[in-house]
Amino acid sequence: MDKQSFLCNEYERMIGSGEYVWSGWRDSFERFQADLWDMTPTSSAGRYLAPKDRELGFSPDNVEWHFRKTRPIGKMTKVRKNKIQAPPSRTKKVKRAPLTAAEKKNLAETAKEERRRKLAEEFEYWERKRNSSSGGS
Repeated sequence: MDKQSFLCNEYERMIGSGEYVWSGWRDSFERFQADLWDMTPTSSAGRYLAPKDRELGFSPDNVEWHFRKTRPIGKMTKVRKNKIQAPPSRTKKVKRAPLTAAEKKNLAETAKEERRRKLAEEFEYWERKRNSSSGGS
């Protein structure tokens, strides 16, 4: 594969990668080709273009050629020491004792009082707001 078709394929792959591409390259293949012509290897031989720093994306000073068999630093995976893990142990659910009638009644009364308090606060708020708007007119 000649340099031009190799760069064309890499350009299409780079644009379709979803990573940031410098606007000069995104707008013009000719600019991309001119910037990379001298640093492009004569033989593609399984190479591809990758950004040195993934956060900066594809830009003139932030790209390098990689071989397909090697992974760029940003894509390296962590090696696990323990590949086989024990199955998770099952825990028993703790059953609570059912509430007594007195406890249920107490919870219901507490919830009822809380609702009443919130309604009273809201009513007072709207009364103050209404009085302040009608008093100023």
